[in-house]
Amino acid sequence: MTYEGEAEVIWGDGRREDLIGGKGERGVFEDTIRAIANDSDKPAASLAMARAQTLCVCGTFESSAIHEIPVGLRRVEAESGRIEVAGMTELVQSAYVSSRLFSELDVDWAVPGQRISLEGYGYFPSFRPDICDG
Repeated sequence: MTYEGEAEVIWGDGRREDLIGGKGERGVFEDTIRAIANDSDKPAASLAMARAQTLCVCGTFESSAIHEIPVGLRRVEAESGRIEVAGMTELVQSAYVSSRLFSELDVDWAVPGQRISLEGYGYFPSFRPDICDG
């Protein structure tokens, strides 16, 4: 697994940091394995950074149940079973460029998640009857 591209991180204290990933860099798993095998190698991402990312990802799942995209927008590729959604590439690009969620772009089928607190959050997934029983 590798990450390519550029990102600008704006920290809570106002500092800005440019991150650039590209070919030739160690992959995430390779980086971690090297750090474990050789105490002198430090992984590019600290455990604190990985925890923050994991907390954010878990929070997105915790804040909203799974919602269906309308059947009329879905196309299933017969041979592979792969599902394509009409206009999804453009929608993802628009969300990225504008730093907005689908629900903030007034997409008809997008349902905003609930505001939740992740303070003291220490597990995933939590018990969600609306997901587990359905």
